[in-house]
Amino acid sequence: MKNSLGQSETTVQLKALETPRIEPQLIDQEVTLSQPLVLKSNVYGRPKVEIQWLKDQKPIPASDRIKIERNNDECRLTIANIKEEDIGTYTLSVKNKLGKIDSTANVKVTAALKFNNQLDNLDIIQGANGVLSVECEGVPKPKLTWFFNDNEIKSNQKTRVDTKGTTSTLTINKADMPDIGVYKVVADNGKERVETQANVDVCGRFIHFFL
Repeated sequence: MKNSLGQSETTVQLKALETPRIEPQLIDQEVTLSQPLVLKSNVYGRPKVEIQWLKDQKPIPASDRIKIERNNDECRLTIANIKEEDIGTYTLSVKNKLGKIDSTANVKVTAALKFNNQLDNLDIIQGANGVLSVECEGVPKPKLTWFFNDNEIKSNQKTRVDTKGTTSTLTINKADMPDIGVYKVVADNGKERVETQANVDVCGRFIHFFL
């Protein structure tokens, strides 16, 4: 600025403002049970953006198992020893005074289907009850279906199926000769299918006569 009294100078520093950005976007992940989950991306914006991680729209607190890190533009969420309870939708939320933006990823946890015990062949005395039982683990949780000679078994007065948690039990009431055959249980969780089977025999009663 210049006038009859002299000259002065003023410097103005202009800072460009930038709405929040997330690059790259989070991507869906499928993680094996007990393995680590890592979600990461870069965030940008001016003024400097604030970030928050959420699971199913609820803030994620840091813990011994959950680590939340930010190094300049990079943001990282690490969950060690992932569990079935960690399945859900994860969101990285970024904001400054110019706006807010989110990026989401669906996380699935899987574990191979496994029978903790196989069916064993069973001999039942005619007229007695026989019991077959299995325990199967896996993620997603499997549906357990019983078969007799490849025909699906439905619970009724003759054969009762009880499934609690990972254990399923088949009870054959008052076994008779028509119950002889192959019994099979199939575990299916939509991703995997495993089965185990056993032969069931019915033995006639022996009547002893004493003279």
